[in-house]
Amino acid sequence: MTNRSFRRIEDLLWLCTQIESNSSPFTLSAIAYPSRAIRRGPYFHVRRMIRFERNAMWAHIDVEDGSALVRARLAGDFSTAGYDALHVDENLAMFRRPLTDMRHLRNELELLSALETAGANNVLPKRAPAVARPVKRRLKRSWLVAFDAIRSAGIGWDEISASIDTTPAKAPMRTSMFRIHTGILSTARADGRTNFEVHTSIVADTERTLSKSLSARVNRALRGAGYTIPAKGPISKVVRGPAAALRECRAVEALLTQKLLERP
Repeated sequence: MTNRSFRRIEDLLWLCTQIESNSSPFTLSAIAYPSRAIRRGPYFHVRRMIRFERNAMWAHIDVEDGSALVRARLAGDFSTAGYDALHVDENLAMFRRPLTDMRHLRNELELLSALETAGANNVLPKRAPAVARPVKRRLKRSWLVAFDAIRSAGIGWDEISASIDTTPAKAPMRTSMFRIHTGILSTARADGRTNFEVHTSIVADTERTLSKSLSARVNRALRGAGYTIPAKGPISKVVRGPAAALRECRAVEALLTQKLLERP
């Protein structure tokens, strides 16, 4: 992962936690894909991930392509190390451990880093299972602290992503029966590419739905503004960077509000 890729994700988190009062991070994740340095018995892959959310924090380890015996042994190793087995079958074993604070995050990052060059049985400590404790209110600065811990962990991250909720706190009075959702998804990859996408949608309350004519009018406006509207999946537009993404969120909010207020 290049320093520039790290900086662009950090810039987005900084803008959304320190400058933009109507936006807040939703998730931050870092993934390290399989390394050939990790072996135990028959060849298998280990994928390591840290996921930081508004009300929770997790370490994930996935093992695939090994023998059933290897996965069974690893299930025992990771269980002893305090990981929960989320899924184990003939192709894949998935383990997860909740992290309760920044100290636990840094400790787990050290463990994931050690897995880069050593077998699981050489580095996994004996620990009791951790108890997930939901965070009632995540301080905005904690996202930057978590990001700095991830960046300085010494792990060869292959992908780091951050999602931001930029939905307005209040809808205009005349469109209060509809809710305009906007958000940003940013993904940095090991090859130096960093993508920024703005996502948007309109959600009606339980008693209303978008009419066909209004839906068509909204979709025409979004396509005209450069958005892609797939048959399935989010409506999105690729932008150039963090500041452009935030500007686009405000622009599409204004556009959709205008279309919702227009008379048929």
